[in-house]
Amino acid sequence: MRRVVFLLAGLGIAAFLIWRADPRLVVAMFVRVGGRVPIVAAIYAAYLATRAFALERSVPNGQVTYADMLRIRLSGEAIEQLTLTGPFFAEPTKGWLLTRLRQRAVRWSERS
Repeated sequence: MRRVVFLLAGLGIAAFLIWRADPRLVVAMFVRVGGRVPIVAAIYAAYLATRAFALERSVPNGQVTYADMLRIRLSGEAIEQLTLTGPFFAEPTKGWLLTRLRQRAVRWSERS
């Protein structure tokens, strides 16, 4: 349920930003770029997926799953792209999310 709320909030923010920037301008920019938008998006997605895989492989004993690592990378990238702080806030956020994930894994292993 929480994911749906965040998805709707994100779509609402995107719609608001497009409305503020003039939808005709946004459409004109996409038309100018043409069919290359999906290609660029796919290349960037592959880049993020590869970085998440490398980071997941660098954690010892498989304490973090690939899905968790990809989620952390995407969260950090979203913060980096959507705020004016860039990597100054995004990189510590990724570290904080990794620490929280590791703490959760330790708690689960102690229960078993």
